[in-house]
Amino acid sequence: MMHEPAARAAVPWRRRWHDLKWRLREKYVARYTFVHINKTGGSSIESALGLPFRHMTAREMQALVGPQRWQRRFTFTVVRNPWAKVVSHYGYRLKRDKLCRDGDRLGFADWVRLAYGQNDPRYYDVPKMFMPQVDWITDDHGAMLVDFVGRFEDLEGSFAEICRRLGVVATLPHLKRTDHGPYQEYYTPEARGIVARWFARDIEQFGYGFG
Repeated sequence: MMHEPAARAAVPWRRRWHDLKWRLREKYVARYTFVHINKTGGSSIESALGLPFRHMTAREMQALVGPQRWQRRFTFTVVRNPWAKVVSHYGYRLKRDKLCRDGDRLGFADWVRLAYGQNDPRYYDVPKMFMPQVDWITDDHGAMLVDFVGRFEDLEGSFAEICRRLGVVATLPHLKRTDHGPYQEYYTPEARGIVARWFARDIEQFGYGFG
């Protein structure tokens, strides 16, 4: 039996080994790359396609595989209505007890104001998870880096198109679901405006609206 200190030491090594294998596979073997934007159904897609869980931008992935290999593979992502995405983001953090302030649970409108409006480091703690979706999938000049952009609002249809292009048959599970009512009901006028300003380029690029 492995002693406890040795067991603890082995975990980081295994993680590093798995990460190395994934990087080698992604760089030299993979035929496609999925850019997993948080709260857009990406965990379900990764599970269906047997991909590891990774939140990496298209720029990060392109730097890993190289521009020429990137151009030869099918690259794709899924985007979501920003106002709905923010509600889901709040629900995810609520489940993980990351929304307490002075012993009280932070309400949605206050969290939007502090995290998105003021970038309060107590709540705006992992900036990548708050980025506009266009920043995940464009280069430094704003040019699109992925071949296909699916929609969370039609996730089944988008996934069917992804499978068609990949030439695979797969079933999409529903992982990390957050249960909440219609997203419009969560918003005050102030919170709605904060999200509109923060995700203005998403709203313009993908044609989203409130409602």
